[in-house]
Amino acid sequence: MKILRLLHNRLEEAWQRFGQRTSDAIKGGGGTSALTIPNLAQFTPWGAWHYTADFAQRSVLFWDALRQRGNEFIERNKAGIKPALHFDYDVVLDARHFERPVNYALLSIRPPEGVVVDVKKRPYLIIDPRAGH
Repeated sequence: MKILRLLHNRLEEAWQRFGQRTSDAIKGGGGTSALTIPNLAQFTPWGAWHYTADFAQRSVLFWDALRQRGNEFIERNKAGIKPALHFDYDVVLDARHFERPVNYALLSIRPPEGVVVDVKKRPYLIIDPRAGH
């Protein structure tokens, strides 16, 4: 019950402050309100034209970016879903094809030219899809 009274008091105070700031803004009062009504003299046909042109240009750029992103998504899917690795590897086990499939893969890393690999150590990497791959 005490929490409800506290919440009620805070909401009532916030509503009163909102009402005061709104009325100050409408009246054009010089209070500390962050809300202001723009001067109608600032709205000119030339300004409206610039605003409309800017809106149109930004819209075209937005939709073009979405188109490019969609095209890249389609190309990646056509190529098959591959781990996002920056080195060569061989798939040892792909758990997506197991009797009870899971989203894991066991890979063997191919060493770059000039790199000596210790055969006593396992050159394996487990791809965990929860890690952002």
